[in-house]
Amino acid sequence: MRVQRLERTFLDKLFAVGDYYLDGKVTEHSRHIYDLYKLADRVEIDEPLKTLFKQVREERRGHAACHSAQENVDLKALLQKIVAESAYKNDYEAITENLLFEKVPYETAVSALQKIVDSDLFSEA
Repeated sequence: MRVQRLERTFLDKLFAVGDYYLDGKVTEHSRHIYDLYKLADRVEIDEPLKTLFKQVREERRGHAACHSAQENVDLKALLQKIVAESAYKNDYEAITENLLFEKVPYETAVSALQKIVDSDLFSEA
């Protein structure tokens, strides 16, 4: 069975968080915050990931619904804004937290997104 690599899923979820925010559709999409929290310890932010990031962004750029991949969008700044605004918090606490088999508060889950923002993923590979 062929499956998508964790690194690709990780990057797709970063863009999804941005896309849903830009579309004003944060409701029912906070699970991506939790997924990034779970993936963050399994995905190394290194040169190959930075290269894949550029490839994924280029691929997504051709799709109209992928607003966060467009050239005029600073994904790092957008994700920082999402963290600062706690944009997904209400949905996470109302929906996602209740679906989890472990207790992971929003603040814990979103801290992984902040670590990603603070990393050098968005710098030139």
